[in-house]
Amino acid sequence: MSIIADYFIIATAANGIQLNAIANATEEFLEKHGIKLNHMEGYRESKWVLLDFGVIIIHLFLQEERELYNLERIWGDAERIGQEN
Repeated sequence: MSIIADYFIIATAANGIQLNAIANATEEFLEKHGIKLNHMEGYRESKWVLLDFGVIIIHLFLQEERELYNLERIWGDAERIGQEN
């Protein structure tokens, strides 16, 4: 669906501290598995953190920002391979 990445992951955190902890743990986990971080945005603001690993783009949101930007609407036609109910 996109030439940007093979996978987009969208997740919500309860607060800014949790959001940054998820970002840190994700970066550490993927780098241990040979997937290096290319670029990170939004970490300091702790509302929406974008982690670009090349083939994987991860969007970590606080609930208000996730509802505001509604990325699911933009990528609504994409195949979902996992989703929390």
